[in-house]
Amino acid sequence: MYYDFGYKTVDLENCVIVNGTRNFGGRERTDRRTGRVMNNEGRRNFLIELDPEAYEEFQEKGWNVGRFAPREDGEEPNGFLRVTLSYFKVPPIVHMISEGNDTLLDEGRVHILDNVNILNLDMRCTAVNKQNRDGEWKKYAFVDEMWVTVTPDRFATKYANLNHDEDE
Repeated sequence: MYYDFGYKTVDLENCVIVNGTRNFGGRERTDRRTGRVMNNEGRRNFLIELDPEAYEEFQEKGWNVGRFAPREDGEEPNGFLRVTLSYFKVPPIVHMISEGNDTLLDEGRVHILDNVNILNLDMRCTAVNKQNRDGEWKKYAFVDEMWVTVTPDRFATKYANLNHDEDE
């Protein structure tokens, strides 16, 4: 991943979304073991991986980052940055790129990204200062613009030339 800090933004290229954290549709999610609500209805977010060096830099600059438990003893764990996709004030611009076509996804269609194979993710996020549960002020990442390159569905491509019945 490559990142570049601006005045109130950060550009992130070649991001890797942590498995199981995609929630572009904003559905409520609960922990199966504890029953605790992990994500409230309507909140769209995901985690991106940060290598240990990036984690340190984001933390030094005051971003709200977390760290995973190490997979092996002695291994330095990767970190993560929670990214929010909010349509509350200024809607983000979300590009889905497939087979050379750029499709803009609005609030009603962005959920498509929950079920596709993402090849590449680049985005610009705005830092929003918020107070966390411990009373500290941190920078939270909100998507301004996002470019998501996806693997085309091979069956959709295979059958694209067929006439589709409009009544169905």
